[in-house]
Amino acid sequence: MASRWVCRSVSMVAVVSFLDWLVVDFVVSRSVEEMDDSSCSSSSSSSSSSSWQDRKTVCCYAHLDVQPASLSDGGWTSDPFVLALRDDKLYGRGSTDDKGPALSWLWVLRAHRALNVPLPVNVKLLFEGMEESGSEGMFEAIRDLSRNDDGFLSDVDFFCVSDNYWLGDRTPCLTYGLRGLAYFGVSVQCCRQDLHSGVLGGTVHEAMTDLVKLLASLVESGTGKILVPGIMDDVAPVTEEEEKLYETIDFDLEAYKKENKLDSVSNALLHDTKKDLLMARWRFPTLSLHGIEGAFPGAGAKTVM
Repeated sequence: MASRWVCRSVSMVAVVSFLDWLVVDFVVSRSVEEMDDSSCSSSSSSSSSSSWQDRKTVCCYAHLDVQPASLSDGGWTSDPFVLALRDDKLYGRGSTDDKGPALSWLWVLRAHRALNVPLPVNVKLLFEGMEESGSEGMFEAIRDLSRNDDGFLSDVDFFCVSDNYWLGDRTPCLTYGLRGLAYFGVSVQCCRQDLHSGVLGGTVHEAMTDLVKLLASLVESGTGKILVPGIMDDVAPVTEEEEKLYETIDFDLEAYKKENKLDSVSNALLHDTKKDLLMARWRFPTLSLHGIEGAFPGAGAKTVM
């Protein structure tokens, strides 16, 4: 069993130092090249019936970087970068996305070792430090680490990505596919300088008005239906067999509204049934608008267009 991580951010030095301490504490070798047969069988609680060379190898992925957060954001009741225990829950930036799941893999290794239970597979850890910045360099790193027979990832049979969520707090969830993401930006220009709305309003085409109209033409309010022509052409049709899969999934619409703080505002969802909502969340394309910036993006009022 081997463990190693790829990290491409100077700001992650402290986290990696902590992980280095944990890995040493778990008696896990830090590189494939440094391991011999005895260290492999020792670190994975050797089995009399199988050697580490005979086992499948799983690479467990997680990321250690997080989105910015501060108390002034309004959604935090304690310092987001100081882990806090409240009502038997841990609160802190990255506790679920994704430092907590990353740490869980190390606890799994420690538990096996403490109980003297052999690992059923070889484990390699791939921890990233640039996921929230578009995974810059990660794909090239995976490519390079997969080259040749002695590459760190060359003998990996399976990847497990621990960067997802349960559907609720009752049943563990195994995610085996993601839709992916395409991010776009659009800008509309009406002139080469700022204009005063009190002087020129009503006489020229205003960029913000045109931009809002353009964005509103992309998705239907109230249904979430994407209005872009051809967007569904490459989506596989739903089969009867697939529809049946949703019948036994443990999911509660009311709990979903409460968890996402909708119950005290609109108390409404775009779909009324479990099947339709989960299909919209998992298998169909969606289109979300994330932000608009006009001629005056600051707080307060200013007559600029």
